[in-house]
Amino acid sequence: MPTIKQPYFISTSQYHKMIAAGVFEGERLELLEGELIQMSPIGSKHAAFIHYLIYFFNRNTALKVAGLDLSQNIDGLFKPFFDRAKT
Repeated sequence: MPTIKQPYFISTSQYHKMIAAGVFEGERLELLEGELIQMSPIGSKHAAFIHYLIYFFNRNTALKVAGLDLSQNIDGLFKPFFDRAKT
């Protein structure tokens, strides 16, 4: 009878240590509930829209957006990527 392998969950601190060590070089990953999930690349339409939003907010509001922070640390087990403006 085959053995069922259990997934190994990691914390965000372990995830960051692995990134610093170059374990995931060139990979697009999210840490969700302690599991590493491979992300699809950002498409050109998505990137263009994000750049448009930066332009729009810089030009039309008091909010001045310098760039994007695409990641969020939640509960030590999540590292999903969101489009969130840094001011």
